[in-house]
Amino acid sequence: TTESFATYGIVDGDQPAFEQLAVPGNLIPDVGGIETDLFASQVSSLLDAFYYLQEYPFECAEQRSSCVLANAALVDVLDGFAAPGRPSRVEIDAQRARDLRELERDHQVGGWGYFWRTSVDPFVTQQVVAALLAAGAKGKWVDSAIADLAKSNLERIAQLERAAATSKLAGAPASTISLAAAELATLGMVKPRTSLALRLHAVAGKLGTYPVDAKARVLALLAKQPAAATVRKQLLAELLSAAREDASSATITTSYLPDERLLLVSAAKTTALVLD
Repeated sequence: TTESFATYGIVDGDQPAFEQLAVPGNLIPDVGGIETDLFASQVSSLLDAFYYLQEYPFECAEQRSSCVLANAALVDVLDGFAAPGRPSRVEIDAQRARDLRELERDHQVGGWGYFWRTSVDPFVTQQVVAALLAAGAKGKWVDSAIADLAKSNLERIAQLERAAATSKLAGAPASTISLAAAELATLGMVKPRTSLALRLHAVAGKLGTYPVDAKARVLALLAKQPAAATVRKQLLAELLSAAREDASSATITTSYLPDERLLLVSAAKTTALVLD
């Protein structure tokens, strides 16, 4: 299994800078190996994950949309830093076209399931729509998917509000709140969703269940919104209190309820959402 490790520093002035790599003497010489690269950015730590997505052979809708999102986010960065072994623009464009064709084929009433003709999954649906928007996909089927997602999200938030009013919530509130926040983040790529984000924030407080992932997404939706200054201050303080910093990174510490696993949560994902 390949693992990536990065060290960093600042090269300043006319003096040369040296970085020493000390290889242990008790290694088995004919097993494994090591490769070193020098970059002007810590973007190098993302390369293994990026290439893994490009080459992953089992392509369900969640995996295809992940690949589309990674291409949209990183292709210019990889070119800018001349990352070695990166796919060409022609290869990336061809991959994106294939992925979008397959996602269009897999679209059904209500959204997407993990695989063709499997049950619609709301988490997969919001991620696919995010990928379509990031890739600039067009067409009636894209417009229909966005409209369906907006309708589903509005119903989900209304369900949470009814539950808060009656103190009765069927199902799992943590995953429902996180899913609603993820849907809002995707819909926010089309137009601001400030009022709905404030409604979700309020109902999460009433229910006493507010996952860190949802807080991060709501904070991003409320950025630079004057009417949400108080809410932003609260969320920022809560997210900073969950942050742990060392010399090279910041990570977010949290725990997950079992139902949140359906949203493919992870520490790396939570940290990325909060830093964003």
